[in-house]
Amino acid sequence: MHHFSPLESSRLNIHKILIQKQFVPEEMPFLKKDSLYLFNTPKSLGTLIIIKLCRKKNELRVITLLFVPEDGYPCFKEKVMFRRNFINLAAFAFSAPAFAQIYGDKSDDYDLIVVGSGAAGLCAAISAFDHGVRKIVVLEKLPILGGTSAISGGAVAVSQTDMQKRMGISDTDEEFFEDLIREGGYRNDPKLVEIYITEVRKQFEWLGNCGIHPSNIMAAAGMSKPRSHMFNPNQMMNFLLDEVSRRKIEIKTGTRAVELLQKGLRICGVRAVSRKSSVEFCSKYGVVLATGGFARNQALMNKFAPHMFGVDVVSGIGSEGDGILMAVESGGQVAGGETVTASFGFAQNPSTVRDFSTIFYSGAIILNRSGKRFVDESLPYKSLGEAFLNTKEACAYILFDESIRKAQMRRRPVDKAMWSPYDNGQEPGYCFRADTVKAVADKAGLNPIKVAEEVARYNAYVSKGRDPEFGRTSLSSGYGQLKKINVPPFYIMPAIAVVPGTYCGLKVDEQTRVLRTTDDPIEGLFAAGEIMGGFHGKNFVTGTGLGKALAFGRVAGKNASL
Repeated sequence: MHHFSPLESSRLNIHKILIQKQFVPEEMPFLKKDSLYLFNTPKSLGTLIIIKLCRKKNELRVITLLFVPEDGYPCFKEKVMFRRNFINLAAFAFSAPAFAQIYGDKSDDYDLIVVGSGAAGLCAAISAFDHGVRKIVVLEKLPILGGTSAISGGAVAVSQTDMQKRMGISDTDEEFFEDLIREGGYRNDPKLVEIYITEVRKQFEWLGNCGIHPSNIMAAAGMSKPRSHMFNPNQMMNFLLDEVSRRKIEIKTGTRAVELLQKGLRICGVRAVSRKSSVEFCSKYGVVLATGGFARNQALMNKFAPHMFGVDVVSGIGSEGDGILMAVESGGQVAGGETVTASFGFAQNPSTVRDFSTIFYSGAIILNRSGKRFVDESLPYKSLGEAFLNTKEACAYILFDESIRKAQMRRRPVDKAMWSPYDNGQEPGYCFRADTVKAVADKAGLNPIKVAEEVARYNAYVSKGRDPEFGRTSLSSGYGQLKKINVPPFYIMPAIAVVPGTYCGLKVDEQTRVLRTTDDPIEGLFAAGEIMGGFHGKNFVTGTGLGKALAFGRVAGKNASL
């Protein structure tokens, strides 16, 4: 049996494995348990590539194993490679799900296939139906629905709404456009920004007409005006699911799309695995990819966002880049990987995106390990994340008082989960509380005297109306007056920067058609939501994540029906 050199072994991470007898299909007798090697691709890719050594003609047989639910069975397919190409297998593994062409045992025909059940996918299905498409199926690889949208903060950024007018907020589409382009570092596609502003308001008005209303409006990261409308994300997602059900649109959970099907240059369906079978879903109008980002796929993060290596991720568990991998295999291009950045404001050891607070936009300050401020706290939380990571410290410290805590719960209702326990006499382990600034600094392990001096200095800046050290003039991006920190008790939360999503992805045109590397559209292939690239640019503006799912889901569904 061939033995790999240390170089080969270190580059390919090859291990000898034993294949259980019951996992060897009868129609593939070439699978011998004592002559197989495993190329261990990242677990998030969902595949293992098994190498069988063959003496004949110095060949290697490459068999892909595609994981299915625990009570299912793996599926195999053989491919012949020559040993001289074997070292390139590491690059080949990047497109492993597309390579995992498994044997389909049945086929279903539909008018339109939507992959992903978050807000983007559900809105695409609803929009397509409302534009005349009838036989639609939504494929969801997880056993639960909702994707990242279901665990979002519920913010939707919209301009010129009736709610803004009732609250005396003067806002225009032009101002919103300027904010998005500026915060995007002029790297975003202006046409996509214009479409977003128009389409997200249509979705906002539709939700309102159906009884789904925001509870509040806030000015957050990247906004010169309050326009983040705060919805209850659970209520919104339940509503979208009800609308899908009312239209009798089919949903299949536990069904993972692994390959796009093509006729000529047109996408005509997907190949998917579900429990013990594989299915070819054929489509008349094509496919809408709404599979979210790729933050949970370390291979893709290494490829498109190597600058985020070592930064924690709390994206939805399904954010593995499935749609991006399939589209790239079919000729699509990825745009904006360099703009993947971390967001500051997460408690230490976060488990979900709910372990996050923007309380600095209600007046809190951010300190380093020395008890000193190091950044203008009104900047977008992506910029704050960059500033924090540049300190090279394990965490920073968000300091605020009782009035700021209460203001934050009013401003951002989802923050109640973090800050309301104190109203019930609880002491959450992720934050310290004490009656004086010195006492809370001591609890947090900081120098009490230096922290007290820093708070006094900051309060003096607020009194004078200017911050000569870091230039903070507002609570958030030019909106809201600064507040003194002087109402006990006082709080300090150790905080870090985390990647909650990728917000870049497939390059699309104004119709949300996925573009080839030549910038020509791939016929029959559309993308919506986080999987899209080109919209955000350098910075993420609060409320445009869920907003993008609503807006471009609508656009993709409409255009896919034409």
